[in-house]
Amino acid sequence: METIARELGYQVTWTTADFSGLMGQLEAGKLDTVANNFVKTTERQKKYNFTDTYLTYATQIVTSVENKDIQSLDDLKGKTVSGVLGSTHVTNLHNAFPNNDVTIRTYETRDGAMNDVINNRVQGYVNSRPILLAEINKRHLPLKLVGEPISNEQVTLPFAKTAEGDKLLAAFNQKLQQLRQNGQLKALAEKYFGSDKVL
Repeated sequence: METIARELGYQVTWTTADFSGLMGQLEAGKLDTVANNFVKTTERQKKYNFTDTYLTYATQIVTSVENKDIQSLDDLKGKTVSGVLGSTHVTNLHNAFPNNDVTIRTYETRDGAMNDVINNRVQGYVNSRPILLAEINKRHLPLKLVGEPISNEQVTLPFAKTAEGDKLLAAFNQKLQQLRQNGQLKALAEKYFGSDKVL
């Protein structure tokens, strides 16, 4: 967001709020867009227009690097996996193991769920692949990815269906395309996530 805004001559003013609050502000015209792993869905397309995809919001399972016997999703059968109560990642985990082959333990916070896998109180932890990669990269956490993501959703930027929204959408799409072509998007992914596999 900062890179695109800078190249377009804008300065970003950040607003933080819970997710529903952000969407309310966007609908009221108080925000121009939302940069918060916003996934394009059929339902949301009724309200907003979307940029091209710039990130894959995949649900990923990790385990402690000490768990040498856990290399694939099949290796998690019979094991316990932590996740945040009410998150879509826990729902995706249920869907990935429809026969209840794993025990799912939910937590109120992300830190609680992650700390238990780091300390081997559970054998897996589920969250967003970009978030996990960023945390592992930034904090040097002793975690490793287990298998491929169990779901993939496309992250975009939403804009209001107005003349100003359409103008911003076109400009952002043009810059996203340039960032992808000139390697800047890849460089940003490697800087913040330690990998470009989130693109």
